[in-house]
Amino acid sequence: MAFPGKELTLFGVGYVGKNIISNGYEKRDIVDAIGISPGSLDRYLAQLTNSGYLEKNEGPKVVCGHSLTGTGKERYEEVHDRMLDIFLTPEQHSVQVVCSFRSLLNYINDPLLILKIVSDTFHGKKMDIREILQHSNLLSPDSGFNTMINEILSIPEEGTSISVEELLRVLTNIGIRSDETRSRMYDPDRIRSLLAIAEFKRRSGDMEEAQFLYDQVLQLLPGLPPNIWIIAYTYRLKCMMGSGRHDEVMKLIEHSTPLVKNSVHRAMIIQIKADLLSLKGEYEESEKLYRSCLGVYFAKQLPILSITVLNNMGVMFFRNKQNDIAERMWRKAYRIAREKELLWAQAVIGMNLGDHIAFNKGKVKRGKDIVRNARNIMERLNDMEGISDAKFNYALVCLADGKVSLAMKHFNESMKYPILDGLKRDERIRVFNERLEYNGQNLSISFK
Repeated sequence: MAFPGKELTLFGVGYVGKNIISNGYEKRDIVDAIGISPGSLDRYLAQLTNSGYLEKNEGPKVVCGHSLTGTGKERYEEVHDRMLDIFLTPEQHSVQVVCSFRSLLNYINDPLLILKIVSDTFHGKKMDIREILQHSNLLSPDSGFNTMINEILSIPEEGTSISVEELLRVLTNIGIRSDETRSRMYDPDRIRSLLAIAEFKRRSGDMEEAQFLYDQVLQLLPGLPPNIWIIAYTYRLKCMMGSGRHDEVMKLIEHSTPLVKNSVHRAMIIQIKADLLSLKGEYEESEKLYRSCLGVYFAKQLPILSITVLNNMGVMFFRNKQNDIAERMWRKAYRIAREKELLWAQAVIGMNLGDHIAFNKGKVKRGKDIVRNARNIMERLNDMEGISDAKFNYALVCLADGKVSLAMKHFNESMKYPILDGLKRDERIRVFNERLEYNGQNLSISFK
């Protein structure tokens, strides 16, 4: 049975105030979380104040200019237990099995998100808890997505920026036309949220929906800042690459690179070309491009982008059987990640480094520990693509440890993530089969 809006408002003021994580919340934050109109919120706040449960106040622990009175705290404790004593179901929350909401509270830092889930549940609204949590995690201050976005947004302009006309020419080549009406609706918070949703879709394997959302951002030209444009454009290219549209990606890169004046923006596009060449086995040209990108990122003091290049270079050298050089690249990247306290980056690099240490150096226990730690970080971040990669690398170190059945289990789990890029999918299967053969197993895995 649904709780009255007044009780949800009391719970919201009490819970958000007690667990406040920012310098106060605006009325629209509470309105959006509870799912009521601003007028209804004002009415409930007035009623609760007149009943002696709330009082007008200012300062910390205050929500919408109100805080709990002594009587309000007693009433809040009664409402609190009932509000949180709910169960998530497959039908309403898209979870695999029925589970207690309280079991998830340790994984949710945002009290507004908890208020929204509680309110939507009591109102009978359907929701995808996994999507809600991943979107929230992507927007958290310490997420890899957020730190990457912040670094790109900090890139300074250099001389003459790419003109709007040239940007539009680039977009025309991928079938995007700017929307003059929507271009006047530019809102930084809205754009960041839209980018986070798109990234969630991309990491979940829904390349088509992710591409659509990136297109929504790109259509905001003219008026879209260059640093936002390059984020949406490069991640749009990654969606196409993830869908296996390699020839199209290469043509777009060749066309757009000469038009982009900012050296960092240009390097970000070239890096995607280097990734594609590495995947295709064209290692010499890939290395040359990677090193040019790395020179730009080092010169501009951009540690996040530097880490991505070093890690991907390590993968390239590993593919080319140059294991010692690969390890040097990964250790350089790991050193930067530790200095900057970037857990997500340590996890990404740790997967590769752990497999290398176990397989090529025979330090199996050390390798398993590194990969297991990387998997734990990805699970904490609810990064489904990262979890898939970690499970694959854990399968490889299990093979190095002679645990074939365990390796098969983790490999099969890693393949549950939808890998649409045929080259990447084939490479994963090929590498696992090669390791099976190396370990003397007369087995061969294939996936349709």
